[in-house]
Amino acid sequence: MPGHQARQLVLNRLRTLREPAGALLSVVISVPRDPAALRELPARLDHLVTGAQPVRPGAAARRARRRAASHVAQAGKARARDWFGRTMALVATADGILEEVRLPCLVPDRATFGRRPYLRLVLRSFQQ
Repeated sequence: MPGHQARQLVLNRLRTLREPAGALLSVVISVPRDPAALRELPARLDHLVTGAQPVRPGAAARRARRRAASHVAQAGKARARDWFGRTMALVATADGILEEVRLPCLVPDRATFGRRPYLRLVLRSFQQ
């Protein structure tokens, strides 16, 4: 059961992450199998993150959310070829990407801000 143990380690790491200001960004995105469609990944990430609802208002939290979104956008541009044909879960704060997890199956794309990572889709993918 090495796969099960690896999943538990990932879930345990994700469960410990906290960001009191509510600027922790969780993104789940399926990366296309078509090499030509990889060019669209940065725009899809931007669209997802733009639609994520903030937990806390305020200028400081807004700046932290923008920095977290910027880290996800940079990762998408730099790593799209590594993620080719996979579903990825990314967790970022204003300080950078905290976790990058390859999911075993397709789940709906989603981005959300919070104090803790959004794990519902990650858990669902591990159960399928």
